[in-house]
Amino acid sequence: MTTVLIQHDVKDYETWKRAFDQNPLRRDRGGVSRYVMHRCVEKPSVIFIHLEFEKREDADAYLMELERMLPTVEEAVGFGEAPRAWLLEEVEARTY
Repeated sequence: MTTVLIQHDVKDYETWKRAFDQNPLRRDRGGVSRYVMHRCVEKPSVIFIHLEFEKREDADAYLMELERMLPTVEEAVGFGEAPRAWLLEEVEARTY
């Protein structure tokens, strides 16, 4: 499994969330099998999104599209800091 981890520092969570929910990159068609969103307890403007992909190629393509689209999103939504994204390969998992 491959994950794209995105960190956003948003000025207004509600505005950002509406944009996220509009799904401009078509997560459902871009190979995302699941996503998990976290919000920082100490700094609620910081959001982490884990997008999970079955295929590495889908994650690579999605990340390229995301990087292309971010300046447009930043203009519309406003970020406190520039968004960051990483491509992660799962190396180990354990359930307790």
